[in-house]
Amino acid sequence: MKTPKAVNKRVRILEAAAKVIAEKGYAAATMAEIGEAAGTFAGSLYYYFPSKDALVEALLNIGTTTVSEPVIASVAALPSQTGAYQKIKTALDKHVARMLEEDAFILAYWRLIDQVPSDMRERHRKHPRAYGDFWRGLMREGQAEGVLRSELDPNLAQLFLLGTTIYALDWYSPGGKLNPQAISDSLADMFFGGIASRDIELNRLAPQAKVNHRRKSGRPASDAMR
Repeated sequence: MKTPKAVNKRVRILEAAAKVIAEKGYAAATMAEIGEAAGTFAGSLYYYFPSKDALVEALLNIGTTTVSEPVIASVAALPSQTGAYQKIKTALDKHVARMLEEDAFILAYWRLIDQVPSDMRERHRKHPRAYGDFWRGLMREGQAEGVLRSELDPNLAQLFLLGTTIYALDWYSPGGKLNPQAISDSLADMFFGGIASRDIELNRLAPQAKVNHRRKSGRPASDAMR
């Protein structure tokens, strides 16, 4: 069993690796640079991780769960009678907040995922697949409740929604005009305004959404949905 000191050092190495790799990428980052950032010798890294790839895989696993676990927990904490709209909005709020926290593990994940060898990427697919299953389930709930249009593919719907948050990593600026909550609200407005059931008025799902939409468009939200 590893001592608390060893566990703490492992965490310190992972944090240092995330920062170095987020900046330099998979190929350019070296164990020597990671060791220096962690305040230790490169050779000592191999006591905790047998190879650079083992360290990178650990970062990928952390990067996925850093976002997915809080999101899933936020929905699980909702009252049992909560409808699909509120579940999706709650999940989106938490997802956007976590993605834009400037967390080094999240930044490293998105820097790494397209750069790592194909066999490593394939081993890691189970993590994003599980998270995708969670979101596909929410989309199906929305369709079952008549909130989302039944003819739409649940997988494409969740890819559309979550895909927009990935690009926010490139342009989001902490302290800028839009904070994470404002971004989430705007995404939800566009998402539900575009694929909500044609028989559903947005204000019935979230009264505040109607107010926000009317302020932006100068006309009733129910008209904008038609």
